[in-house]
Amino acid sequence: MGAAPASALREEEARSVAILHAMRDFIATANLDGNLLFLNSSGRELIGLGQRDDIADLRLPALCPGWQPQPPATAGPDQADAWNGESSLRRRDGSEIPVLTMTVVHRDPQGHPAFISLVAHDITQRKEVERMKDELVATVSHELRTPLASLRGFSELMLKREFNEEKRREFLGIIQKETIRLSELINNFLDLQKMEWGRQSYEPVNVDLGAVLQESLALFEGGNQSHRFALEIDPVLRPVVADPARLRQVLSNLLANAVKYSPEGGEVRIQAKVDGPDAVVSIADCGIGIPADAMPFLFSKFFRVHNGPHRQIGGTGLGLALVKQIVLAHKGRVWAESTEGQGSTFHFTLPMAEKPQPDSDIAPDLMIIEADTSFAGLLREHFEHCGLKVQVTGIAKQAMEWILRKPPRMVLLDIHLAGEMDGWDLLVTLRSNQQLSELPILVMSGRNAKHQGLALGGAEYVLKTVSREEFLAAVRRQIPDLEGKQVLIADDEPTTRARLASFLAQSGAAITQVGNGRLALESIALRPPDLLLLDLLMPEVDGFEVIRRLRRTRAAVNLPILVVTAKDLALRERVYLRQSLASLVGKSEADMDYFSQVVGTTLGIDLSPGAVAREPLRLAEDCNC
Repeated sequence: MGAAPASALREEEARSVAILHAMRDFIATANLDGNLLFLNSSGRELIGLGQRDDIADLRLPALCPGWQPQPPATAGPDQADAWNGESSLRRRDGSEIPVLTMTVVHRDPQGHPAFISLVAHDITQRKEVERMKDELVATVSHELRTPLASLRGFSELMLKREFNEEKRREFLGIIQKETIRLSELINNFLDLQKMEWGRQSYEPVNVDLGAVLQESLALFEGGNQSHRFALEIDPVLRPVVADPARLRQVLSNLLANAVKYSPEGGEVRIQAKVDGPDAVVSIADCGIGIPADAMPFLFSKFFRVHNGPHRQIGGTGLGLALVKQIVLAHKGRVWAESTEGQGSTFHFTLPMAEKPQPDSDIAPDLMIIEADTSFAGLLREHFEHCGLKVQVTGIAKQAMEWILRKPPRMVLLDIHLAGEMDGWDLLVTLRSNQQLSELPILVMSGRNAKHQGLALGGAEYVLKTVSREEFLAAVRRQIPDLEGKQVLIADDEPTTRARLASFLAQSGAAITQVGNGRLALESIALRPPDLLLLDLLMPEVDGFEVIRRLRRTRAAVNLPILVVTAKDLALRERVYLRQSLASLVGKSEADMDYFSQVVGTTLGIDLSPGAVAREPLRLAEDCNC
């Protein structure tokens, strides 16, 4: 063998080894006795072995207990040299990891077995999901069977035997109680699933917390002779931003627990106080308390304390999990304190509404629409110090009402607002209004500001004559990793669609092709892709019209678009493609000076620290504040 072929072979071997080390699975080779010859980097990491540690003493049977060194007896002829199985990997600390295995026997040119390779895929997460699913099914089944057994038992009893009126009413009362219990269990479980999947909608408004507390308390005071209720409300408490129905659900769960877990009666104390921008609600009882070892699991789904006096108290273990999901959705916190035998106190926070602003005929200079009350307060303090008239809200519907009544000179908008209308909905609605189409809007995002899509980044374009490398570079500017993503190609030329699809063949993306703009819009309406490759000159609906309609479609405002066109574009066409619905700034990437620069430039005034320090009153007069 010459020097060149030998060098090429070494390079090929080096590439193969590099690929094996880059794989995320455990990959090992061993001789026919099971002694390891090679172990990749992920395999070393998985079993807790250092990258430079020797593997000479390691054997597959010891590393992989339960591993089958021979094909299973049920294997067919095509599995003589390769078979799958399920086993575990033993780590250096003695713990074991569940894995799926694939074993291959490699043969020499004469057909004799030469060595063995083993690929093991970690299925710890899958096993945990299966365990949680089994636990969930078992718990739900138990909780459903208990009331159903009572319903069936008492109904059958009443059908088979005659009872006097008093007994019949007693049984009917039990049936009604169990029916309500079953209904609450199903409703709570469905609510919790919707919240955990992010499908629960909230309608936050400014709520008088004191009034809701008094209303909730009245429901528990009526007919309750063993408990005394005390309510203490901070006199400076402002309304909170919350969904009234969900707030009542939180209070109902916590008050019910306070009563239920103090079976001997006693005082239940409810307190609402101010803590910075938040309201803190505390509900304390003098009951049996909670064991210290149970505290970390209190807000877990279906968790219940089953020892001591708790055993006699019924419940599904869903109430506190619901409380946690609702409070977190309102950007609040929830926690508990307890001493066993002395009682428990549950606390949760909710953001308070901004201080009421005196009505005025003068439109504000700046409207801040921000769900985070702390950040909204910071921006408000900063720009009011600059002499601007500022309006603040965290509710999109309220912002829309204010803007339609008195449009501000500029809007700072948080996209991630709670409620039926979020920031994207508000942005699209504002841009669809002819009178508000020129209103300057700066979108503030706490997430990656580089991934902008159509709404904030406009559309990029390349010529159809582009090389494969240039095309892929343009695609990566839109989406860095296409693995598992959906790509829609809209072009009336089949050869162009096929060419673009071939460029993406190795990307791991799922590709859909359509031949005109109308079909593209229909496809996007059914399932928005992760990337749209769009031709401009198409029959029925051209590319420009597709973009125009998508800019008015809530579901597509985040859609990245790469225009692939046969002709170079005129300046006005390029400007149209690049046009966005709003400017963008990442909250974590900008300080107050940057916000001052953007707002000042937009409003045509100097908001630099030096100018504000020199002439704060003049700015206020200019703004009619």
